[in-house]
Amino acid sequence: MTAKSIAPKSRKTSTSARTFDAFLSHASQDAAFANTISAALTKERLKPWVDNSSLAFGSLLRDELQKAIGDSRVLTLLWSKPASESRWVTAEIFTAFHLDRFIIPCVLDDTPLPQFLQNTAYLTRQRDAADIGPKLARAIQSAPHAANKVAPWLGSRTSEIQSLIYDLGQAQIQTILAMDKNFDAAANANASIRSALESVMKIAPYDPMVLNLAGYQCKNDYMSRTGLRFRPEELPKTRSSFTASATFSTRSASIHPTQAH
Repeated sequence: MTAKSIAPKSRKTSTSARTFDAFLSHASQDAAFANTISAALTKERLKPWVDNSSLAFGSLLRDELQKAIGDSRVLTLLWSKPASESRWVTAEIFTAFHLDRFIIPCVLDDTPLPQFLQNTAYLTRQRDAADIGPKLARAIQSAPHAANKVAPWLGSRTSEIQSLIYDLGQAQIQTILAMDKNFDAAANANASIRSALESVMKIAPYDPMVLNLAGYQCKNDYMSRTGLRFRPEELPKTRSSFTASATFSTRSASIHPTQAH
């Protein structure tokens, strides 16, 4: 990877609307470095959020993390091999992207960044060790107030993955439409769709369309938990490529991660 300047332009931005300046996303193996970064940002008079494993597991953990990311202006991604294998880090990346939070990577080893962050400037632990706190603080303060622009997808997408993406998108729309008719059945279907999507995320976690589906699934999960409804005319316009007449393919719900090769 080519080193890039993390903050080419300095501009004043207001973070007063957010509880935290940065959510620190990291693997548990990198907790010591995350705490070092947290202390460095605090010294720069910023307020970071770092998970010290004080949250409960299950849905509470998912909801608490989503709220913490929503309450932060940016997500600082401490990227490493353990982070690339962490389902929690992956979930935090998805959540930040779909909450329209900018992601600032800090690379800890030689693990390549996810494809969709390839065009994003980043820090490295080795290159920027001497003044990583001030550099990261400047990056946070000057970061855009929107999610990263996604790099063009250069990976290969098999016809099977393409079909699964299409089927899942159709199924998500069908679930929304069914909530007004039979909410319980729609909620059960949503749970199956979530399980199928989790399998696809293991196969192609950083495919832009999979990222897109994951974001809409967060919305569907919220609607399923709260009973919130969408009117048909409120369906996402970006989903226009999916037709509402299609039905959920049962093979989407049963695919195993090893089947995509």
